[in-house]
Amino acid sequence: MPPVPAAVLVALTGVLFAPPLLAAEPVELEHDADLEVALLLADPTIAQPIEVKQDERGRLWVVEYRQYPDPAGLTELERDEYWRVRWDRELPPPPYEEGSPFRGRDRISVHSDADGDGTYETHQTFLEGLNLTTSVAFDAGRGGGGVWVLSPPQLLFYPDADGDLVPDGPPEVHLTGFGLEDTHSIANSLTWGPDGWLYGGNGSTCTIAVTAPLATPDAPPVKRSGQLVWRYRPDVGFEVFAEGGGNTFGLEIDAAGHVFSGHNGGDTRGFHFVDGGYYRKNFGKHGDLSNPLALGFFEAIPHPPVARFTHHFVRYDADALPQRFHGNLVALDVLHNDLALTAMRPNGSTFATEDLSRPVRGGEDFRPVDLELAFDGTLLMADWADAVVSHYRNHEGEIEPSTGRIYRVQPKGWTPAPPPDFSNGQLVERLKSPNRAVRRTAVRLIRQRGATELLDDLEPLMHGPAPIAFDAYAAARSVADVNQRRKLDRLALNHNDASVRRLAIATTDLFEPPSGRHSPLANGLVWSGADASVLVALAGRSRRLAPVPARSLVGELSRRRGLADDPYFPLALWWAVERQLSTGDAEAVLAALDRENPLFDEVLAPRILRWAVAQDSSFGRSVVAELLQNAEDAGPLFDALNEAAAGSAERSFGEAVDRRVREAGEAAPLALRVRLGLVEPAAALAELANTTSNARRDALLGVIEDTGDAAFLPGLLDLAAAPGTPARLRSRLFTTLAGFDSPQVASRLLTARPDLDEAANAAIVELLAARPGWTAALLDAIDAGAVDPAAVSALTVQGLRRHADPALRQRLAERWPETPVDPAETEKAFAFWSRRLAVGGRGDAERGAAVYKKHCANCHTLHGVGQLVGPDLTAYQRTKRDQTLLAIVAPSAEIREGFETALLLLEDGSTLTGLLVRQTDETLELKDARGHVRTLRRADVAALEITGTSLMPNRLLDQMTDREARDLFRYLESEPPAPAEPTR
Repeated sequence: MPPVPAAVLVALTGVLFAPPLLAAEPVELEHDADLEVALLLADPTIAQPIEVKQDERGRLWVVEYRQYPDPAGLTELERDEYWRVRWDRELPPPPYEEGSPFRGRDRISVHSDADGDGTYETHQTFLEGLNLTTSVAFDAGRGGGGVWVLSPPQLLFYPDADGDLVPDGPPEVHLTGFGLEDTHSIANSLTWGPDGWLYGGNGSTCTIAVTAPLATPDAPPVKRSGQLVWRYRPDVGFEVFAEGGGNTFGLEIDAAGHVFSGHNGGDTRGFHFVDGGYYRKNFGKHGDLSNPLALGFFEAIPHPPVARFTHHFVRYDADALPQRFHGNLVALDVLHNDLALTAMRPNGSTFATEDLSRPVRGGEDFRPVDLELAFDGTLLMADWADAVVSHYRNHEGEIEPSTGRIYRVQPKGWTPAPPPDFSNGQLVERLKSPNRAVRRTAVRLIRQRGATELLDDLEPLMHGPAPIAFDAYAAARSVADVNQRRKLDRLALNHNDASVRRLAIATTDLFEPPSGRHSPLANGLVWSGADASVLVALAGRSRRLAPVPARSLVGELSRRRGLADDPYFPLALWWAVERQLSTGDAEAVLAALDRENPLFDEVLAPRILRWAVAQDSSFGRSVVAELLQNAEDAGPLFDALNEAAAGSAERSFGEAVDRRVREAGEAAPLALRVRLGLVEPAAALAELANTTSNARRDALLGVIEDTGDAAFLPGLLDLAAAPGTPARLRSRLFTTLAGFDSPQVASRLLTARPDLDEAANAAIVELLAARPGWTAALLDAIDAGAVDPAAVSALTVQGLRRHADPALRQRLAERWPETPVDPAETEKAFAFWSRRLAVGGRGDAERGAAVYKKHCANCHTLHGVGQLVGPDLTAYQRTKRDQTLLAIVAPSAEIREGFETALLLLEDGSTLTGLLVRQTDETLELKDARGHVRTLRRADVAALEITGTSLMPNRLLDQMTDREARDLFRYLESEPPAPAEPTR
């Protein structure tokens, strides 16, 4: 079945989505009894507010994303399967005069409360005619003062020395090269860090190729694909801080300097980023990590199961709101129209979270998109005020572009207070505020104004508790001279609070001794305390040190015990080791590591081995041989060796390594011995049939797929055709058999079909669609009445049509003529089931669980039950029945990102369908409809197409009775068992 066209979706819009909010309609938000929510600004005064910020004068700055979703003046050349657009040219920087094709509708408006009554009655425009602008940041120093504006592809600085809200001239272009492929993922969220860097985010479906024409005009572009956190300093340049995450659209730096962003997925509130970290991302859609030797990644912050999503949050650090907010997250849940209050607790070097409550709740037209801590401790909240925020719907013109609200979440009985006095004479006092927004503004102003006269008053604050000491150090260091900085750094590195030590680690130059030798100070910090976050910070900083001190520090870190279970330290240590291996004296690095630490055997050695294999050199092979020779337990290293060769036809690792595997005998994994040709096919397959370990089965079959050894084919077919073969093994065997271009596959499996179950028969049909000769045999069986043509799914038929043989294509056309999707039929099916589900009772969730297991659990997971071929439904907004019904009636109407069906045409003429799990420069990983992953060499792939068709079958509800359908929906809409009461 081809993708459902936009016409179908538009026709159903009236059923699925409410009309946009009109400007005159009052908005009432529900909230906890001890809170109030005040409406500060509304359309038509503002529209599409993507960001709200408060400057040092107390004025509200609103970035209005009115031009979204498409840039003015550019022509779309093509839109790929993920809706990423290639434009005809790069967008030039503003200003855009009247009549310019690039003049857009975005603007930056500024709103003042002149009489201090808490309302904003004065409205000015700082900039208009902008073209996809997402963020601002304030600067009181550069050029006498001005505003940073993020308007991808550029980061701009607009001078405004007198602060009259009229730029003093055209902008300076500081960065260029942020991608515009997907405008709900473009660069965003400018945030000053306490270290003096200007941080920002980049979303998941936009690339970057960033240059800094003023800071580093001769440097090559920094290129990445997808989500990351970046930072910029005009005197240093641009760099990537951390890579991976969700669709990063929001950035939070808390009182301790931790960097966070939300996530557009479920079961978490977001990510905690550290310097140099690599994080989970959608590898199939967004590409692999930039470092193929990262060999691991950090996960999102752990959280009990929860529906998606909170793309941005504030960690509340003030005293105006009730005590339950203090130190916890206030997160925007744009899909569920509310705010989540989420407890945060330490989890080693990072955090874990669990929800406490939903303190603010709205209706369908409440769509909070940004949150900002105000100087008075209240929260400023930008509301898109649309019934829908779907990126797809915006492109279909279904979203009202003129709505928007700014709210203030405040304690009950709140009274307005004048904005803080940020004159130089008061800045030290402002650093004592309980409000992080006040303190960080003071830090920024001391740095940007160069207030050196305050240094003597700042140093005493460093002896106090964090967070005051943290911000005092940040401010003092920013205006100190070289000698003063060294003194401040030593104080900070010896502070009793880990946050102060981490900030010093990130900023000090004391780790770079003039002699070029190791740094006793850095090495001493490894043993100065048990805080794992300090060790993670040291590992990150080592990547930016000169080779000798870096190597010494990494060696010292490798001696720390008791951290194998920390969520971050083991991988952070590996990334520090890998950086030195790849850029320095690898032999000296290996000699510096502590091999007696259990962490070496568990974490470092297997990765060092994979690094060594990747070098494809005599030195690399000698490292592998030495590791194997000296290992007490070579098992993990053998596994790593096999993983290093995954996706390749490699059958030797060099004589010394091969000999070590031979000497190990059966102590070496079967898969590795098969790769080296040390086991006869019959013996290997006998062990395959007898083992109950899915991991061992997958490893062996993966090697057979890599090597393509035809000697295994008869035995594989015997196992696949045997009625007693376990279902999962048979299913996995079909994935392996797809790689053998032999007519035996079709003839043997078609003969075996009558003796096998329904699932096996369906899998055989799907397998035989892969190759032209097998497809011809399948069509012969259909013509002979041995196979029911209804057993061939629409998705399989779509794959069959990709075969190049004209005679075969003619037979296919005669058997399954192409027919366009009829929007009327889709509407009719939707209306039919809407009526059926509305009558006959609410359904029974317990019975519905059985229906779910029969029809859905082979691909989906809900409440921990099922498989992960398609999306985990637990985290989805399942209470909106119309949307769920549309997803079942027309599963290809709107496919969740990352679950688009890929169709691969291989060089040998075969075709494969499935979901892209991961892509690298060398390989592709494809998950088939049965959940098995096959690794393919890119060189073997002739073409890759994302079809726009879901793997989910059509007319699924037609297989159920009315009662079963009602029961299924009742179960789909049910909630999981309540988690344990969170710690408050």
